[in-house]
Amino acid sequence: MKILVTGRPNVGKTQFVISLAQFYNLKNVIYTFKATNGIKHKRKLSLSDCSKLLINSTANHTKNIYDFTIPIKKGKGHINIALMDSCGITSEIHHDNTVRAGIAQAIGHYSDCDAMFHVVDSHNYKQMSSVDEEIYSFGSELGYYLVLANKIDLLFSEMTISKIKNDFKNTIVLPISAKEGKGLKEVAYYVNKIV
Repeated sequence: MKILVTGRPNVGKTQFVISLAQFYNLKNVIYTFKATNGIKHKRKLSLSDCSKLLINSTANHTKNIYDFTIPIKKGKGHINIALMDSCGITSEIHHDNTVRAGIAQAIGHYSDCDAMFHVVDSHNYKQMSSVDEEIYSFGSELGYYLVLANKIDLLFSEMTISKIKNDFKNTIVLPISAKEGKGLKEVAYYVNKIV
């Protein structure tokens, strides 16, 4: 199963992916870096090294798809899911060629995924942006679509949750803090239901 993690820049997509891997008690993770030119590189790193390498507060730090393989216990065995971290989607044509290619790559995976996790920044949320509206429109057509209202660990963030739930009213909205691991149990429950 392929789960695409998408959303605007700096909403915490990469932090979420790594935190979910930690929630599943993984010490190391195997991820495939998919360059926009089609070349793939597979790598095994500790989650600590992944955090140092991949998490950054700079907008559009993630410029390519990072496909993390996460084994989920199912019955007596396990099922591998591909949790795909992606470039942040912007409403304007980005000035950087690499970021533009990363955005195109992310959007190209919209029709190639089995499920979509749409990460929204609850701390800076005022209303649904045009980018979030487009993602919501597309995601609602998928069988499995989940909105993750991230950054509830920050001051006043929990006050925006009812607004987010109202704006994304036809889907499940889970409040989370990818940084502190809050809400990941509910995300894992959802993942276990769909695999």
